[in-house]
Amino acid sequence: MRVLIIDDSQATRDTVRHHLECIGCSVVAEAENTLQALNLFGTVSPSLVFLDAAVPQTGGIGALALFRIMRSQAPATAILVSSALAFPEVRKSFLNEGALEYLSKPLTSQSFEVMCKRIAMLRDEAPVHSAGTVLSAAG
Repeated sequence: MRVLIIDDSQATRDTVRHHLECIGCSVVAEAENTLQALNLFGTVSPSLVFLDAAVPQTGGIGALALFRIMRSQAPATAILVSSALAFPEVRKSFLNEGALEYLSKPLTSQSFEVMCKRIAMLRDEAPVHSAGTVLSAAG
């Protein structure tokens, strides 16, 4: 699974990258704001985007809307959102806008367990090439 991590915190990106790589994901790019992420999205063709809900320039909902538009070119791209805002209505708004999952910060071992389960579900649903490589992930 090819992952694009978008978070303005280098420490968070490092932590997320570590956990994703431990479960066999390939972090193909990182961005600290929406503009960087949008420029990378088409280039790296991620199957998963890990998005900070407070990403600079557009905020998470704005970025999610932009990624939904861009997903028309890559509809199999799933988006996981993380945020320090643990309010149920915020979580619901992100899920209604197409996020696969909404993880509350600070990210804990429980958060990463949820993330791993969601990624495993994506892998299970993904069409597999005859050589055994995942071609895309459902999202």
